[in-house]
Amino acid sequence: MEWEEDARKTDRKIKAIIEAFALGQDPSEMLDRVNVEDNVNTWMHCLEPFQIDDDYYLLIPIINYFRFGEDLFDYHERDFFQGKSDRDKILTVNNMSPSKDEYESYTCIERSQTDGAILSVEVNSHGPNGLYFDKLSVFKSEAALIDHYKNMMYDPVGNRLTPIEGHFISDGEKIISHSELDLIKFHDRYIEPRLKLS
Repeated sequence: MEWEEDARKTDRKIKAIIEAFALGQDPSEMLDRVNVEDNVNTWMHCLEPFQIDDDYYLLIPIINYFRFGEDLFDYHERDFFQGKSDRDKILTVNNMSPSKDEYESYTCIERSQTDGAILSVEVNSHGPNGLYFDKLSVFKSEAALIDHYKNMMYDPVGNRLTPIEGHFISDGEKIISHSELDLIKFHDRYIEPRLKLS
């Protein structure tokens, strides 16, 4: 079938990307040629090159995580935010993390280690049409993957009142992309002032 042949062509291109990356070459242009139309999605569904399991990450725009522009008490009781110590602030921010049961509301990151490289794809739920895979990337390490995704800027089109921020990466229980000091700073920026106003 035509889509199976397309998947095999994409697979050959991805193997070439991995080889180039292992040799220290910049694979950006090769990735651009693969990340078009439904190439990655067809590759994932036809050849199943990744073991899809519960080890995926949730990718959450920071301003959405803190419900910027909304009333926090529409989502949490007041006593959820009672702690004042740094440890309490870290727990509060981590406890706001959505569970993996809510994956349909978020972009997820699946990844696989192969031939000394880490490949990742972004995954979105398309309801009855199932999962849609795109935006293949390649990294040297898990730390490089996390750094890439957390620094992707999020600036919603047409919303000039919303600050431009990056993303949190969550394992479904806590934030894994930022340090505890970062989480304290985010608490002080996005939660503390809103508690005083209420």
